[in-house]
Amino acid sequence: MLAHGADVNAADTRGLTSLIVAARQGRGDVVERLIAGGANINAADQDGTTALMAAAAGGHDELLTKLVAAGLDVNVARSDGGTALMLAASAGHAGTVKMLLSRGAKVDAKLSDATTALLLATNEGHDDVVRALLDAGADANAADAEGVTPLMMAAEDGSVDSVKALLAHGADPTAIDDDGETALKRAKDWDQDEIAEILKQAQAAKKERQTGRR
Repeated sequence: MLAHGADVNAADTRGLTSLIVAARQGRGDVVERLIAGGANINAADQDGTTALMAAAAGGHDELLTKLVAAGLDVNVARSDGGTALMLAASAGHAGTVKMLLSRGAKVDAKLSDATTALLLATNEGHDDVVRALLDAGADANAADAEGVTPLMMAAEDGSVDSVKALLAHGADPTAIDDDGETALKRAKDWDQDEIAEILKQAQAAKKERQTGRR
């Protein structure tokens, strides 16, 4: 197609270019040809999604490495604030998350509603991604616009490993969202008995520490 003079940067009605589509599909060979043919590596669709974001969402790590090497910024955000890291975290691609973090991705970047990659990972129950983000320094208490924390998400989802990891990284077991609910309340509401017990112990330990400082 390129040899016949087609516009390598032509986009459809949604703003999708051949580069973005190829990246979404993990077609590294096509991406290389498109870039060599003059494709705009920073092109974005109508929502602000770039080729790098598309590759991250699909967990295409080898392709992602090539795109970063070509000059794409790992922290470019969509119109809603979403980044490549958030897309990879939400999809459960732990290897991609680690790669993006090693390339300078901002671990606590926020969507327009203050949602972080950690909140997205806990909401989807991706324990390995949660650990990767926490190990990279993610704020365990960063809440969304309604006061919902990663610990609340993990408690409701039933992710025992994530609950333990969050508590180990300083998550507040007594935090309250805008509806007046705690992680313990959510665990009880969703019959997550093991998590409820863990949170009860965490709350008791916090109270004991506070009493000891008086």
